[in-house]
Amino acid sequence: MGATASIETHSVLDKEQTKAFVGKSFSEDLWSMHANSNGYIPSETLLDLVAQSDSREVPIRLIEFDAFCAHGQFPRCPQDSALLTDSRVADLSSAVVVFVSHAWLSPQHPDTAHHEKYQLCVQGVRQLLTLCSPTTTAASSSASAPQCCFLWMDYSCLDQGGGPAVALKTPPLSRIFSLCHCMCTPLLPPSSSSSQHLEYHQQQQQQDDVSADGYAESWQAEGAGADYISRSWCRLEMLYA
Repeated sequence: MGATASIETHSVLDKEQTKAFVGKSFSEDLWSMHANSNGYIPSETLLDLVAQSDSREVPIRLIEFDAFCAHGQFPRCPQDSALLTDSRVADLSSAVVVFVSHAWLSPQHPDTAHHEKYQLCVQGVRQLLTLCSPTTTAASSSASAPQCCFLWMDYSCLDQGGGPAVALKTPPLSRIFSLCHCMCTPLLPPSSSSSQHLEYHQQQQQQDDVSADGYAESWQAEGAGADYISRSWCRLEMLYA
């Protein structure tokens, strides 16, 4: 949907003005769905429709789990963008798509110098695939796997040069989650003496209270997940899952 004319906010448009604004994207269905009984559409409604249409044109980029495993560390976008696949052309009909949700360990990088979170993530996704899709053999030696696995994570799939928080506006986080079947959270221990933790959230699983007894001790104030749940963005991702 491309605007061919400008409109003022907090105004209303009649049918002809709407046609001029949305151009070829105008349809009688669009008009009948959004026009009020007086024959007008609020300008804010049209601006929202244009924004939604534009966001659908922005590709969601995924990384195949096999390529992720072979890379040896978290790929960084855009340097490693050759590893990414446009979700619009990827065959996702029989694929498992995993959203990797995590708190970065520093403002510059999400992992340790020894790639410990990456290794935990590889381990965790492999375990997750056996739980949610036993026939999936991604990142294995089998060439006859009936399914494959894709990952989405901010560091690997969003342009880090342009600011990932800005990039999440187009496409929005909600559209990314609409492609994903589950979410994996790799939690590194606060000290070397602690054990590592993996947490999974399946979209179909309903929980009455995301902050209560259903979570492991790792989420508590002294656990590996304390930094994770203290971040509003991470809590938003938990809510989406």
